[in-house]
Amino acid sequence: MQTVSKYGVCPTCGQSLVDHEMQKRVDRAQLTLEKAVRAKLQPDLEATAAAKSEAKHAAETARFKKRIDQLQRQVDTSSAHDRGTGHERDVLGVLRTAFPGDRIERDGHRGDVVHTVVDGGRDLGLILYECKNAGAWQNTWISKLKQDARTRGTPYVVLVSRTLPANEHGLCVRDDVAISAPDHVQHVAAIIRRWVVAAYRAHVTQSEAPDAARRLYEYLTGEDFRADFAELLDCANELDAQLATERSRHDRDWTARAKVQDRLRDAHLTIGADLVATLERAADLTLVPDLEFEAGQLTAVAGTI
Repeated sequence: MQTVSKYGVCPTCGQSLVDHEMQKRVDRAQLTLEKAVRAKLQPDLEATAAAKSEAKHAAETARFKKRIDQLQRQVDTSSAHDRGTGHERDVLGVLRTAFPGDRIERDGHRGDVVHTVVDGGRDLGLILYECKNAGAWQNTWISKLKQDARTRGTPYVVLVSRTLPANEHGLCVRDDVAISAPDHVQHVAAIIRRWVVAAYRAHVTQSEAPDAARRLYEYLTGEDFRADFAELLDCANELDAQLATERSRHDRDWTARAKVQDRLRDAHLTIGADLVATLERAADLTLVPDLEFEAGQLTAVAGTI
């Protein structure tokens, strides 16, 4: 039987290791072999890891897509009324801002928004708004709004809709109903409101109001009005653009001014510290400067220069 050395046996041939140096050579040979095996297997290991990562990514992508599809179905199946609630609040806010002296309220039963025109403390008439935020136009909206208007006793109605009838944009009139895109409702309301005030001052009676309103809608469909309304919208858009530019310019100016004020303050603090240090050297004193106070005093003086 072969005697086993205290240095062990060779893992390859099984012979006893006779000295420490031989053991070191065997260890090096074994390490070299392990490195070669790892190098040979590394591409397979990396490919396996990449395949697992890709499979995990594909599974997560499929899970997220499924969730997105579920949310999209929820949006698609929600009713026009549900989607229109927020739209209705937006219209209400726009009208209240534009006409703070009038009474403007929500009413989900007979028209979404009821606008009472008030002048000199007197109620002059009603404008009824129906708000729609659906993806497709429906002619039935007009008949329902007109029925609500008859119940309210007013001929002045506006259908505010994200989608208008075919080939119409911005504003149109159908069957004595003004149909307006949400962006234009403030301007349309201002025109109808002016008509309501004029009709009241002209002593138009309740029985004469429908004929007066019909003349208003005929005017809204005329070429002259369309040209004037287009000019009105162009001016409004131009003003919005100018306000946005002015706001951006003011933001840049204020930022630049704040930077200069910071530099001015830092310069005052540095001067204050230098003055204290100079005084200490001249009088052999140790002073505790109130730099914030000194900076404020110097800033006040600088402001008078």
